[in-house]
Amino acid sequence: MLVWKLLHVVSMFGVITLWVGAWVIWDLVARTGDRSALRRVDHVSQTTGQIGFVFLIVGIVAGFVTAIAGGFDLTAPWLLIAYALNEPPMVTFKVFAFVTAIGPIVFAVVRRFRLSQDPGAAGARMLAMGIGIVNKNH
Repeated sequence: MLVWKLLHVVSMFGVITLWVGAWVIWDLVARTGDRSALRRVDHVSQTTGQIGFVFLIVGIVAGFVTAIAGGFDLTAPWLLIAYALNEPPMVTFKVFAFVTAIGPIVFAVVRRFRLSQDPGAAGARMLAMGIGIVNKNH
């Protein structure tokens, strides 16, 4: 059971490190206004996002195995409170990201522009990630 608990904790820390770390690096690069560096960071952050998703699945499975093997009650108040504190911010962020990202993309398609030619669509992924404003004059 100790191995499953360790796998759960390490996986969940890995998810947070990969996802939040990518946002922080992306924000720092976005503030420089260097578009080529931002494209490279975008490519790397997509990869770390996928790896983080794998860690999330492994962490959830390991958490359930730990709970069941260790005799934890899955409806314990402390566990339900943890779910309640964790899930609403994640759902809210995903909805905000979808709404923020889809607007400029739909607008670009309607105007028949390629996404790379429309500054609004180019910044859509950054806005979807909650990243600061990019100086579009550079």
